[in-house]
Parts: sequence; structure tokens; C-alpha cells
Amino acid sequence: MADLIPPPPEYAPGSFLAGEAEKRAGLKRMRIAATSLLGLAAVVFLFAHFQEGFYWGLLESVAEASMVGALADWFAVTAMFRRPLGLPIPHTAIIPHNKQRIGRSLGGFVQRHFLTPELIRAEVAKIDAAGYVADWLFNPENTARITQAVIDNAPLVIDRLNDERIRSFVHENITSRAAEADLGPLQRRIIAVVIREGNPERFGDLILAKASDFLEKNERSIIQAIESQVPYWARIIGLIELAMGRVRSVLAEVAADPRHPLRRQLVSAVIRALRAQQNSPEGSEWINDLKRRVLSHPETQTTIGDLWSRLLAALRADVSAEDSVIRSQIQRAATTLGTEMRRDRAFQDAVNGLFRDAVVTLAATQGPKFVQLVENRISAWSDADVIDRIEVNVGRDLQFIRINGTLVGGLVGGLLYLFVRLF
Repeated sequence: MADLIPPPPEYAPGSFLAGEAEKRAGLKRMRIAATSLLGLAAVVFLFAHFQEGFYWGLLESVAEASMVGALADWFAVTAMFRRPLGLPIPHTAIIPHNKQRIGRSLGGFVQRHFLTPELIRAEVAKIDAAGYVADWLFNPENTARITQAVIDNAPLVIDRLNDERIRSFVHENITSRAAEADLGPLQRRIIAVVIREGNPERFGDLILAKASDFLEKNERSIIQAIESQVPYWARIIGLIELAMGRVRSVLAEVAADPRHPLRRQLVSAVIRALRAQQNSPEGSEWINDLKRRVLSHPETQTTIGDLWSRLLAALRADVSAEDSVIRSQIQRAATTLGTEMRRDRAFQDAVNGLFRDAVVTLAATQGPKFVQLVENRISAWSDADVIDRIEVNVGRDLQFIRINGTLVGGLVGGLLYLFVRLF
């Protein structure tokens, strides 16, 4: 996903390393230039020292003063980073000896002058983050890239989620939340809906249908059970079969006639039973006890345990399919977001406001951590690392001090020679 949004050219991969190599080359060139001037001054001095005449004396004084200036500034520049010639001279190798203080001062400087809420808010206010995101998402190629990036990385995320600790966490949370839930209010609302929507009639139909079905499937068993309890003569005249036939006939009449008195009594009984269940504390206790027994059943526990794995398997199968629902939903959501953000200015203002607040809050809360990070990072560098990193970035400019010292020293030496000889 690293290439989802291409970096600006100045932050393109490799540009930093290329810039550092260029800085090192520039530092090397300037060192050679400054040292060459010192060598040139020394050669001129030696040559002019053995000559006679006013102008040779002037040239000797210029060269001599140039060497003094060059050596003095070489010592000053070198003493910032290391001990000149390795000698233990006091107040040299200033930067490596004070790297902790430098890190603390640098971090504090950045916090005080660059991470203040006022400055951050003023700078962030110039950024239309919502407009940029809206324009970027409005391009179908970009939404396709987002979608593809999510789909490409989804299997890796799914694999990371398919962990025994996560499955245990999901299992324990589902079980505990379900155990804590009180189903009494839900039961009461369901019963209220059943009564309000006329569903007791359907319960009546169901009871009648089940009764008829039960009689049809168990008629012989019922007759045999009754025969053992009635006189012999009742069995001889077929009284039991006659009664069973009459029961079936009545059930059929009640089922066929919505206005049948028995049907109305049955529906009324169902409504009374539902209302009694709705308003009874025992009803709530019954449904919660049923829930507990269902949850404690081994098959239920196995199903809950497999739930997370099944969900992940379904997700993996979907993201791997050509007609992936997840793919289409992501692309549609990204396109819709870009379209709505371009159209709705109030939405853009809200997003930009959230962006500004987030950046300001981040700067305010993480500023001290940034100071500590800078201090810790610089303190962790070795002396050689500190010297190298600072010298690469500012060493080239410091070589100009050596060059200027050589030139200015020569000028001062020449002026002093002229003053002494002419006045």
C-alpha cells in the first residue's frame, strides 16, 4: 500500500540519499579548496622570504598573515567537531561533548517556534485537506487503486486475525454479553407486536393445524389408550371411533370458519396467555433461563467457538472472488465519498475543521514527546555519528570560514606591512 499515494518529487524514494551524497561531495571540494589556499599561502611565503625588495616583502607579509588566518580558522572549525591534531586542548570537540544539550535545545527550539498551537492552526488553515481528498477520490483510477490495495492486503489482515487469542476473546465476549443480556424486555416487545399485528389469529391457525396433524398421526395410539379406560360395551359399539371422528370434524369446522365460537375462544385464550407471559416476572425468568440453557449447551459453545473462523473464511472467500461484494462496496463507498465531498461545501468545511483540530491537538499533546525524542535520538548517536551528521549538513559552509580567514588575513597582513613601511 506504500504506493497508494505517490510522494511529491522532492520526497521521492532515494532523493534523500542522493542529496546526502551531493552534500558529502560538496564538503570534500570545499575542504580541498580551503586547504589548497593554505598550501598556496605557504608556498608563496617560502618563495618570497628568500627574495629582496619592497614588493617581495609585501607579498611575504600577505602570505604570512594568510597562513595565520587560515590556521586560526582551521583550528576554530575543527575544534567544533574534534580535537585538532588529536591534542587534548581544552574547549575543543565542542559538539560531541555537548550532544545531549544540543538535542534538548534543538527539540525545545522546534517546539517553541514551530509547534505552537497558534502557528500550527494558522498554517493548517491554508490546507484544503477535504478538497484534496475529494478531488483525489473523484478520479476513478484512484478509487480503483484504493480498492485494489485493500483487496491485496485483506488476506494478510485476515491471517493476522485468525489467531487463537482473538478467537478466545470473541468467544468469551459473545458468551458473556449474551449471558448478561436480559431478554425479558425483548420478549415483552415481541409479544406486544404479536398482539398488535393480529398474529394471535395465526397462532390459532397453527394450534388447530398441529392438533389435526397430531390426531391423524396418533389416532390409533389415542384410541388404544382410551379403550383401556372405558367399559367393554363402549368398545363394541365403536363409541371411541365415533368420538374421534367428531373431534376431527369439529377441528375442521373451527379451522374453516374464522367466526366460529370455539375459534374465538381459542384466540382469546392465546391472547390471555400472551399477556400473562408479557406481564409476568416468571415469563422474563423463563426466557432468561431458556437463554442460559441454550448458551450452556455444548453445541452452542462449539458454534460460538467456530463463529470467528467461519466469518474470516467467508471474508477470505469473498475478497478472492472475481465478483467480490467487499470490492464493489469499497469502490462504491470511495466514489460516493468523493462525489459528496465535492458537492457539499458544508461537508468539506466540517472535514477541514476536524483536520485542523486533529493536527493542533496532535502538536499540543505530542510536542513534549517530540522534544524528548530529539534529545534521546541525538544522545543515542555515537560521537562519530553526531560529527558526521552535522558536518555533512553545515561543514561545507564552515569551509568558507577557512577561505575567508585566509583572504582576510592576507589583506590585513598587507595593510599592516604598508602602514609600517610607509608611515
